[in-house]
Amino acid sequence: MIQLAEHLVCVYCKELKKPLKTFYSQALEAMKKHPWPGNVRELQNRLKQAVVLSDGPVIGAAELYLESATGAASTAAGSSLKAAREALEREWVIKALEEHQSNISKAARALGISRPTLYELISRYGL
Repeated sequence: MIQLAEHLVCVYCKELKKPLKTFYSQALEAMKKHPWPGNVRELQNRLKQAVVLSDGPVIGAAELYLESATGAASTAAGSSLKAAREALEREWVIKALEEHQSNISKAARALGISRPTLYELISRYGL
């Protein structure tokens, strides 16, 4: 599974014209422990989002939205799940738009959503 993840990250980095990224050991452990109820599609989605959203050359468990090997959840302390999800969603949209110079089609493709969905998110978050 780790080899597949490394391969997919390589593919997404090339596809999105990003520098090649690797994983922190805690991210590898978190991927091994995660049950992956969405199977390969879930893995693909999380990895692509991590490539888009990670700032540095190394992807951690937080960028994959998995619990780290230490068991600490990657949500904001004291937030409701809905508030945390909305904050994260807003952050993803902003980053995707910045990375694609506000090109809606490219940003939507990078996020794995349709253009109308991205327009809806932009409106919802007042971007």
